[in-house]
Amino acid sequence: MMSTSHIIWENFEYRRQKNPKFSLRSYANYLKISPASLSGFFSGKRSLSSETLTKIADRLNLSPHQRASVLNAPSMKTSLIDEQTFSLISEWQYFAILNLIEMNDFKGNPRWIAKRLGIANELAEVSWDRLKSMGFIKSKDGRWVRTKHRVHTIDQVSSLAIRRSHLDDLDLIREAILSEDLSRRDNTSLTFPLNAREIQKVIELVRSFRSEIVSAAEKTGDYTDVYKLCIHLIPLTKHEKAKKNENN
Repeated sequence: MMSTSHIIWENFEYRRQKNPKFSLRSYANYLKISPASLSGFFSGKRSLSSETLTKIADRLNLSPHQRASVLNAPSMKTSLIDEQTFSLISEWQYFAILNLIEMNDFKGNPRWIAKRLGIANELAEVSWDRLKSMGFIKSKDGRWVRTKHRVHTIDQVSSLAIRRSHLDDLDLIREAILSEDLSRRDNTSLTFPLNAREIQKVIELVRSFRSEIVSAAEKTGDYTDVYKLCIHLIPLTKHEKAKKNENN
């Protein structure tokens, strides 16, 4: 299932987008836990009791799937990473490799990785070595494992590295549309009118949907492939300020 901290962190990000002054301390006060406990939980240094998680799930009014993820998720380390760290692993193959490790037939050698991802052996080797040197993976009992089930970036809005990552996603989508059979992918889009004041509500629905998709996909644990879900909510109309600038 999607990590507990990821679900709770996304809720914090949503509130901070609505109010940039909404701090981690404000969020802790809202959840009725100490700021130190919440900060330690997000950094992977502390765990929260089932009683506290239940109270948080109630407080955030989580969906049934999210609630199940929060209350029943296995104990796995998560971590917040800064922009500099993310920039070193922002290319798509790094996160693809981290998820390949979850597969039963995973082989920890660059040639196998390169074949599964359709990338050059050299790129697979560089990416594999970097993930090891940065401590994102380690060898345990004869097999490779992730040291953190999920990682989160601190700034998901203005980071140049994250913007570049989203642009790379578009290249992956284009390639999949041209090369992958319809039985292995799904591409859909929807155009609709929207009151700009409701945009944050729509974003919250999208994030909730994303969490539920991952929770459903991770139920069996018997993985055969790695997928990437890309959701892009973009305006087709120009903002009034932008229109005025164009006319001047």
